Amino acid sequence: MNTVKCFATLLLSLSCCITYGQSDPILMKINGEKITKSDFEYAYKKANNTTSSESQSIDQFLRSFIDLKLKVEEAKSLQLDQDEIFKTEYSRYLEQSQSPYITDSISPEIVARKIYDRLGQNIQISQLFIALPTEDVFPKDTLEAYKKIVSIRESAIKGNDEKFEELVVKFSEDSVSRKSSIPGYLGWKTALMLDPKVEEAMYTTELDSISQPVRTNKGYYLIKVFNRRQDLGQINLSHIFFPYPYEDSDTAQKDSVRSQAQKIYEELLSGANFAQTAAQYSLDQQTASRGGALGWFGISNPLPPVFEEPLFSLREGEISQPLEMDYGFHIFKIVNKSYQLPWENLKEQIIKAISQDDRNELIKKLKREKLVKEFPYNLNTSVYNQLEAIASTYHIADSSYFEKITPLDDLPLLSIGNKEYKVMDFVDFLAENPNTNFTLSTDILSHKVNDFILRKQQEVQKASLDERYPEFHHLTTEYYDGILLFDVMNQEIWTKAQNDTKALQDLFAENPSKYQWESLKYKGYVIHAKDKNTLKKVKELIKKYPDQDALGPILTQQLNSDSIKNIYIEKGLWGKGENGFIDRKIFKIKNNREIIGYPQFVVSGKLINSPETFEDVKGQVISEYQTILEKEWIESLRKKYKVEINDDVLNSLK
Repeated sequence: MNTVKCFATLLLSLSCCITYGQSDPILMKINGEKITKSDFEYAYKKANNTTSSESQSIDQFLRSFIDLKLKVEEAKSLQLDQDEIFKTEYSRYLEQSQSPYITDSISPEIVARKIYDRLGQNIQISQLFIALPTEDVFPKDTLEAYKKIVSIRESAIKGNDEKFEELVVKFSEDSVSRKSSIPGYLGWKTALMLDPKVEEAMYTTELDSISQPVRTNKGYYLIKVFNRRQDLGQINLSHIFFPYPYEDSDTAQKDSVRSQAQKIYEELLSGANFAQTAAQYSLDQQTASRGGALGWFGISNPLPPVFEEPLFSLREGEISQPLEMDYGFHIFKIVNKSYQLPWENLKEQIIKAISQDDRNELIKKLKREKLVKEFPYNLNTSVYNQLEAIASTYHIADSSYFEKITPLDDLPLLSIGNKEYKVMDFVDFLAENPNTNFTLSTDILSHKVNDFILRKQQEVQKASLDERYPEFHHLTTEYYDGILLFDVMNQEIWTKAQNDTKALQDLFAENPSKYQWESLKYKGYVIHAKDKNTLKKVKELIKKYPDQDALGPILTQQLNSDSIKNIYIEKGLWGKGENGFIDRKIFKIKNNREIIGYPQFVVSGKLINSPETFEDVKGQVISEYQTILEKEWIESLRKKYKVEINDDVLNSLK
């Protein structure tokens, strides 16, 4: 331990570090919870900036603001803030929100060098993606997506019947990976090809494993890692193409094409000009006129896997033997080969690339040295020397070491400002962070104490953000309230409304005419079949079982099994433009809509001009019932929780 005591003058900018609470009066109290003038001002200004309608007055906004805070108080009363999913989601948001305020000015070359090293390795992956809205993302959006992807990952990890590929087909909202021949398969990837957070997961997830959920601005990802390899470099190719005459060419026809390709190959080995030969014999019309030139292939523009090994093994200028594919033969020429350039050649390019994304690598030593300027620490040398003395005899990785230091548990080891940490806090840290690159016991101790100092510096820094930065306080409070609001509304209003079938039926029956629609809708099924024979069976069952309510289960029972899915069924109520298959069959609108793997389809149902039951307009009825429940709920909350308003502060806002 080279540095035991470290002090520095704490110079903070008044503009960003003033304790704003000293000049921020209390506007109101709700159930004793203080709400400041700036808290209300922030919410009011944001509401008026984001709404498309006319700006609300202070008095108009005040009521809705109080209603929101009452709901949050009720959520805390119900201990929804103690839910583990809430804690995880909020802690993730906190971590992301803190980044702009705690970023260290560390040389970008450190980060760039790590990226350079990663460029020398390729990772073979698949992905599953749950999207967030493209605009106006709210707390409920991320929470719903997070819960969904956690559930999907648990299904994949626990080894349920559904494989990762099946989960991709079922849940993934990424059209690119879903259209892959193997659902979700992205192939070989390397650094700078994907979102930085996805890249981090790709490089840190074990082989044959699925990453933890990765949150990006677009949504959540699960990354499945299959394999790793050294980067193959890039090759610039030209080719001559000899296709089979027909898709179902027989053996004799294929042998004829093989003989022609072999003959041309031998001429090339004898010195024939490749470009001229390609122009004369290649049947690839797009490339023949330019001497068969295909361009560069590598990790970002991959070759078919069957070509990788034979072509990357050739030297520059060499010509491949005729290589067979399902549709014919290729002869390739390696025009150029390129390997990863030296660090100095790529450094500036990588720095430019990483400056445009949100990479934020923790460089422990540099971070600690920078943080000490704002958060100086004092290490108790007497206690540390005792820990070191014991580590000289008992290895820190052995349980015997911890037995020997037990008498020191309550002694102070570290202080940062007015925060004090005991030996037992350091022991807890060791238990949570057992991994180390060191083997010598005293080196491990020194290394872990430095890590402990850094961790506590970061914690103190993060704990001070709420007081030092008003905008941070407002953002995190808004998010905290937003998640709790979603959870309590879901529990007290939305779920209750959805599940109270009798109340929904009664509400619909009171005035069914208010739920009318303007045009015809089709009520029934769209049944997709794997082939014509299955479609025929579907039509027979439709005729046999006219009861629409029973039809779906009957079709599923008789035509599907646990392992074989011959049909895929959609049940619903659709107007014109709401379902491509209904549009084509019922409304006679031409389109090419098709579900991959189910090319045949038939519809069963009827056109209706008004809802028959509340189920036909369930969404509208539920929405109205939710409004009724929420109004009653708010009235009860106003009676349950005391609201106190400082009129002087309120009037100062007007």
